[in-house]
Amino acid sequence: MLLLLALLPTIGGFWCTTKSLAILKSQMVQLVELSEPIFALMLGFILLGQLVSPMQMLGGSCILGAILIHEVKLSTYRLNSQPQTGCFVWSLGLTGC
Repeated sequence: MLLLLALLPTIGGFWCTTKSLAILKSQMVQLVELSEPIFALMLGFILLGQLVSPMQMLGGSCILGAILIHEVKLSTYRLNSQPQTGCFVWSLGLTGC
């Protein structure tokens, strides 16, 4: 069981990351991977009843803050750099007319 636990998440995670890089931009993939500790905290709390310490809350807040700053900065840059031809910018970074 320990061997499966070591191999499955490692191989599965690598495979999922590789497949997502073929579909999405690398920045988006890394932002999702950056949020992994936050999901681990939430799942531990919901499924296992683990309590979240103040330091864990602080760390999660820092991660969420960094993601938010990155997304706001990019969306502002995208909006300012788009030609004014009626094109729109989706929150995932996709553009279309």
